[in-house]
Amino acid sequence: MAGRENSFGGLQIKATPLMLNGVLYFASPDNAWAVDAHSGKELWHYFWKTTGGIHIGNRGVGIYGNWLFFETPDDYLVSLDARTGKERWHIQIADVKQEYFSTPAPIIIGNHVMVGTGGDTLDVPGFLESVDLKPARCSGSGGASAEEGRPGSETWRTKPPCGTAAV
Repeated sequence: MAGRENSFGGLQIKATPLMLNGVLYFASPDNAWAVDAHSGKELWHYFWKTTGGIHIGNRGVGIYGNWLFFETPDDYLVSLDARTGKERWHIQIADVKQEYFSTPAPIIIGNHVMVGTGGDTLDVPGFLESVDLKPARCSGSGGASAEEGRPGSETWRTKPPCGTAAV
């Protein structure tokens, strides 16, 4: 990759790679890769067919066993088989039409995947969601919220935006 530092296939990699069992996993908006850490050979590449969103970057992937997780700019959490790159499922975590965008690396805690959004381009408050690993379903919203009665609290969302799984 001489002359293309910090890029892969013409895309910039802003994510921290995750290495497990000699395989490096990378992500960029709408893409995930597995690369042999010793040879640098691409093992697989996954491309998400986006519906929009802000493509400013992707902060990485999360992994649990043989399951890889990453967020897309159009607010989906995608689960892949880490060995093959084949999609297992995806779930909508926010509505891109409401100006949310997703760039964080998912964090695995127990049997949950923690995901988050941003929305600072239009002062949409970001939030965190907990998604069950099995089955793929929203467990509820945690994250930033204003206390009732505080100035501006009426502008904060009170219901979790998590969508339904699509197989």
